Amino acid sequence: GGGGGGGGGGGRNFSTMIRAEVEYKDLVSWINKQTNPTFRWERLQSKGPGRFEIRLKNQRDLQEIISLDGKSLNGRRISVGGQGSGGFGSSGSQRPRGRPLDDNAKRAVGSFLQNAAKNSPPKTLKLEQMASQHRSFDFGNTHFVREMANLIKSNMPDVEKILLSSNNIHRLSPLEPLAKALTKLTHLSLANNPISNLEDIRYLRELRQTLEHLDCTGCPFLTEMKAEIILYAAKETLPNLLTFNGVPATDVISFNMPSSLIKGVTPKPKGAFYSDEKTKNITEAFIKSYIQIFDDISRREYLDQFYLHHSCLSISYAPSQNVQRYQGGQNRNIVQGRVTIPEISQRLICGKSEIVTTLKKLPMMQHDLSSFVPDATMHSNTATRLTMININLRGTYWESKSQNDGQKRYFHRVMLLAPAPNANPTNTAIANDMLYLGELVDVNFNN
Repeated sequence: GGGGGGGGGGGRNFSTMIRAEVEYKDLVSWINKQTNPTFRWERLQSKGPGRFEIRLKNQRDLQEIISLDGKSLNGRRISVGGQGSGGFGSSGSQRPRGRPLDDNAKRAVGSFLQNAAKNSPPKTLKLEQMASQHRSFDFGNTHFVREMANLIKSNMPDVEKILLSSNNIHRLSPLEPLAKALTKLTHLSLANNPISNLEDIRYLRELRQTLEHLDCTGCPFLTEMKAEIILYAAKETLPNLLTFNGVPATDVISFNMPSSLIKGVTPKPKGAFYSDEKTKNITEAFIKSYIQIFDDISRREYLDQFYLHHSCLSISYAPSQNVQRYQGGQNRNIVQGRVTIPEISQRLICGKSEIVTTLKKLPMMQHDLSSFVPDATMHSNTATRLTMININLRGTYWESKSQNDGQKRYFHRVMLLAPAPNANPTNTAIANDMLYLGELVDVNFNN
């Protein structure tokens, strides 16, 4: 299971809150089912009715548990995130933290902000090292932050840039009132603050409509993950970011890009590729023999000669597919199926007999051999003296026994061939097979 024992030693802990009106044992079982086998926690502790604190060992596991936010258990919504009672998964306002400010402290806050406004460029507040100027200036104290937010909202409603670098800010959750008050903020600097959790960026979600430039240079969480992952998380909360840490915040992954945007940028597709002549001969012979039997639905049982006993097969379908008519295997398309990682692994078809049974259930197909574009590379392991061929094949097929009475679709297949003497004329067999049945060929793609 995913529950790690106690343990501990040194090292940094990562923790977050889970809110769910469920029993402890049910929550443990649910977490185990929803997470990867490698997921581990150090401790899951009840913090009162419907509130649990989970402590983890690394940022990766923390991000995985946060990804469960919004899912349900026994019909009850699970909220994940934040620390204590003021997490971003909770409803209502945050419970204040720290001591309330007395009149002297409030006057000190007002005086400092007034001087900062005078000494800063227009629509800018330079508040670097503010925390070191007065003992009440504690950015972990919600009362202090709210006082700041109210003063800025009343006296400087047009502020667009705030510099909060070097203020000993550990968490961003107390800054939520400030984020709500800054309705026109486009620039925010949190540089050189000891912010250690990437998830804290979510507390800036009130700025998602306006914030364009965020600087977190020098914050410890930047060393926990690759820059691309951190940028992706930042843009998920703040979609209008133009720069992050002074670097253009270009999308890491883009979908549905207009063809006009990528025209002339991406290279033209090339034809088939083979690492050498031997690879070409084996690949072409294997594909021809395999497809010849596959397309004859009455002979698909003979496909067993093309698989090893321990082979694996996965099948996924394009969103436009009518999956009901494809009875062979469950859909592993995680976008369409909205399934979890454990469920995905259960949809893997393993073993020669199971694979052949699945392929026999697929409807009649007729592949267009002239459309095939294979990329095949031979890999040799000198230690084991084992040679394998990786085939990446794309092409089209008709959903019938001929091109005259069926719809034409794209397909994409990745096969790993291993030596299998006397199994078939090519003396090779599939160790791993991934089949994707794609979109209709006659669809007019604008993206």
